[in-house]
Amino acid sequence: MRSACRKRDQSLHIPANRTYKRQHILSTLLRSVNDLCDRNTQRKTLNRRAMARTPKPKGGPSAAASAATAFFKPGTAVEVSSEDDGFRGSWFTGTVIRRLASERFLVEYDNLLADDKTTKKLREVLGLRHLRPLPPTETDREFKFGDEVDAFHNDGWWEGHITQELENERFAVYFRVSKEQLVFSKEQLRLHREWLNHDWVPPLQQKQQRQQVPTIRPCFLLICCIIEI
Repeated sequence: MRSACRKRDQSLHIPANRTYKRQHILSTLLRSVNDLCDRNTQRKTLNRRAMARTPKPKGGPSAAASAATAFFKPGTAVEVSSEDDGFRGSWFTGTVIRRLASERFLVEYDNLLADDKTTKKLREVLGLRHLRPLPPTETDREFKFGDEVDAFHNDGWWEGHITQELENERFAVYFRVSKEQLVFSKEQLRLHREWLNHDWVPPLQQKQQRQQVPTIRPCFLLICCIIEI
């Protein structure tokens, strides 16, 4: 009888031991989670303070403009915008010939001629705000109704938006400046982007995909371990 009671008592103590071990593991993991989160918060605070202490470039806007000119060295392929009537909202490719004073550049166009009677390519002196690098080429870009796009037309890229999706990967594009609508194939389109602060807006498709990849934090991993226990 005593042996039976002893066995019964021992069997009752087993769950209690397991519960104690489980609670001990849980408390240890929770402390680790708190420590990691505290260190992460401290690191972010230090980074913000370091950024606040970072001196701003001297010279103001002129220094920023000088930094931008590094993209437009002689021989660099560029795109050029124009504010002339009939050319607003367009971008034409060209090459930087040389840099001039006051952040200005001599550029030779790839597809525009000096006049109708010669084959000599047109050259113009342009300010920094009319230049940008060539947008990187994207493959397998899918277009849809409403997309802001650039369409290749009359030897240049013209800003518009897709108003209709047609068969055989063709799209109707409306141009706000000229108030006309034309049909283009997929190969004649690219997503419209702006060159701002030395980067493309919106970002390239590959960069968007990298930014959308979720980051698994150590705190999250420890919480998962707690749930499994």
